[in-house]
Amino acid sequence: MKMANWLYDHGMLTIIVVFFIGRLVFTTQPPIEYQHTWRQSTGLMYARNFLETDANIFHPRIDDNAGGTGIVVLEFPIMYYIHAAISIPFGYQHYYSRIINLLVSSLGIYFFYLLVLKYFNPRVALFSASILLTSIWLAFARKTMQDTFAISLMIIGLYYIDAYFSKGRWRDIILYFLLTSLACLAKIPAVIYFIFPMMLIIKYKDVNTRVFMMLVSSGISVLMCFAWYFIYAPYISKKYGYWHNLGESFTDGFLHLLQDIPTVLQRFFHDGGQSFIFIILFLWGWMYLFKTKAKWYFLSIGGFTALFLLYMVKSGNYFLWHNYYIIPYVPIFAIVVSITLDNIKSKKLAYGLLVVGMLEGLFQQAKDFSNSPNEEYKEKLEVLVPQFSNEDDKICLVSSGNPIGFYFAHRKGWMETKGNKLEDEFLQKIIDQGVTLLIVNKRFSQDKYDRPLKYEDDDYAIYELKSY
Repeated sequence: MKMANWLYDHGMLTIIVVFFIGRLVFTTQPPIEYQHTWRQSTGLMYARNFLETDANIFHPRIDDNAGGTGIVVLEFPIMYYIHAAISIPFGYQHYYSRIINLLVSSLGIYFFYLLVLKYFNPRVALFSASILLTSIWLAFARKTMQDTFAISLMIIGLYYIDAYFSKGRWRDIILYFLLTSLACLAKIPAVIYFIFPMMLIIKYKDVNTRVFMMLVSSGISVLMCFAWYFIYAPYISKKYGYWHNLGESFTDGFLHLLQDIPTVLQRFFHDGGQSFIFIILFLWGWMYLFKTKAKWYFLSIGGFTALFLLYMVKSGNYFLWHNYYIIPYVPIFAIVVSITLDNIKSKKLAYGLLVVGMLEGLFQQAKDFSNSPNEEYKEKLEVLVPQFSNEDDKICLVSSGNPIGFYFAHRKGWMETKGNKLEDEFLQKIIDQGVTLLIVNKRFSQDKYDRPLKYEDDDYAIYELKSY
């Protein structure tokens, strides 16, 4: 038995390391892949502005600031702050956040394996972690986004609270508090995972001191998360005039989901596991749970699923628009699929289905590891803009709204997305506030301006702005 566990443990570590190295190969490519350049560019602006403008972690800034401060508070920007800190001794590179995310997300998978191993058998643990590797986790673990990063911190925190209940060590409860607090601040749906420490109360109901410490530390973590998202962020949004996403009302969210059931089904069943085979095994897994009537499974997995469904409703349209909203649920998806695989009598068939499902995930996400032709041209702004402006000059970029072009321009200023030709009155206003260049994305707008043309190609026209 010990030999078998040793093989499972080292096999899992080997798989995680192979996937880590495989994704590391693509880490330095520009942030212009096929999806989510918008969200990544915002995070990159945060990191660069922490380094160049203001190191205050409570005032993360974007570059398209419309003449304002650019202070926009979304999730707590811990990963981008670490990115900026690393840039101090080593110099700024856009891919630092990718490496940070990949490291933490890979650790998260290993701790996920260890946690599942404590409550199931080695095969379920191996299956679950392997499925998680090729799920939506595969692509997002290397993006400049905090989704898998936050859930990984939460999973590692859960490992330490389990260790605290077992051994009573102070370091374990401290690590639990720090990791889960950062996780919930980084992404609010991580809060759902607190259902699992609550389940430990049932198992360790006689250990009063440990239950008390867990409840206090969990409560403080939740309060800090609530304060950030529902008090501080709305306050900053009102003060500096930038939009802040608090989701939708439950009524509106439910109606929006109800109006697009096909997308809801796609997000919930397919986008997480990235495999049609795993969808079948997931549904089969729930049938097995109902059949066996396992109390622990229903309370933990069923309770988490119920809370996640409430999160879906609260997200509403945002859940429909963004596939990464399913990320918090994917570890549970992986466990349910693995329970099904473990109950297949033929080991060859079980491993065969696992491998085929994982290959599906690899093939379906392979495109995300290459540059999108629709975004590649924006990278040229990194070279063009410094030729016609100084670092302190401001620009106005007429574009579709995706801020990745603004990130490459590495200037502060205005991004105009209305599609109408800019009026002379508006141009004079921004000139008075320091704008020296008007950059028109010709794939978005064909408008021409009676201003000195400094550069033009098939993608961009760059005008010099001067007062008349």
